Amino acid sequence: MDLIDIGINLTHESYDSDREAVIARAAAVGVKQLIVTGASLAGSAAANALAASHIGVLFATAGVHLIMR
Repeated sequence: MDLIDIGINLTHESYDSDREAVIARAAAVGVKQLIVTGASLAGSAAANALAASHIGVLFATAGVHLIMR
């Protein structure tokens, strides 16, 4: 069975040292596609750029977290 991770924050700095290894490990256990989350304008642009470098494997969301008062 092929799996899809529906929300990974791969653009976060904590993945800077092993981002490609994370993608490879996911594929090795059956996670064939990952949706990279964007939660700000800059984060959404970064998610889109990352997804563009892994066509068919990574996909991006674009969003903004709002604080309602």
